Amino acid sequence: MSDVNRRTAMPVHERYGQLSAWRWEATASPEHAEKSTIVALHGVYDSGRCWSTFASRMPAERSIVALDQNAHGKTPLLDGDFRMETLADQAISAIEDMHAGPIILVGHSMGGVVAHLVALERPDLVSRLILDEPAWVAGEVEADDNGFPLMLMGRARQIKRWSAGELLIDGWNKTRAWDPVDAGTWLDAKLDVDIEFVNRQHNWRTAATPESLPDLRMPFLLVAGDPNLGSVISEECMQRVRAAVPEADAHRLNASHETRKDRPDEYAGLVKEFIEHAD
Repeated sequence: MSDVNRRTAMPVHERYGQLSAWRWEATASPEHAEKSTIVALHGVYDSGRCWSTFASRMPAERSIVALDQNAHGKTPLLDGDFRMETLADQAISAIEDMHAGPIILVGHSMGGVVAHLVALERPDLVSRLILDEPAWVAGEVEADDNGFPLMLMGRARQIKRWSAGELLIDGWNKTRAWDPVDAGTWLDAKLDVDIEFVNRQHNWRTAATPESLPDLRMPFLLVAGDPNLGSVISEECMQRVRAAVPEADAHRLNASHETRKDRPDEYAGLVKEFIEHAD
């Protein structure tokens, strides 16, 4: 797909189920009929708007809907726990509310775990699955009394105590090479998140693991960064993926955990190739 079909419109703010969402409408034409919708799930401390530059690189005949998960973006902290299974149920309700037919589901980090669970539980809703640095490891590390992974606690403390300027300065080494839109939405997301979600009951140890990949009933793409640059997909984890699904469509980019922001064009190319024949 040439860049002439890249979308430039701003997203529309909507709501599906209990979740806030950002929708980039398809621009179908007689030559390019509208195709299945892409639904995106962000990582912890991010928001749906963090998918903005990704949306701009996707084929214009596909609508993109990026959900704000519980306590993130414009979705308030909802009643109940913050278990990954609960987030998956909330995402399922939102997808059902779209009435979009089987969708292409992409999830980053925490969103990758949630997307994996959605695909396992409701394969009828998902035609293709893209796992972007799924945080499987968060279910395998030490957690606090609420089940919240200690590996995520440092950023939670910063968000709770620091000003916007302090967060911006701290994140500068990571965000300065990004598209300015990505840098802006990264900071906005940190200011929007209701950090009290950390104190809810958590469960990151779920059925979403490399070993459950063979149970998926749709094609999947795994995108990982470089462990030396901060990827949460270690070499041992990638070996588990290959052991579970030897023919897995899995790729490593020269990137940190933020694959699509560090390598936006390369990332978009992988996704577009993967979804080209999804309809």
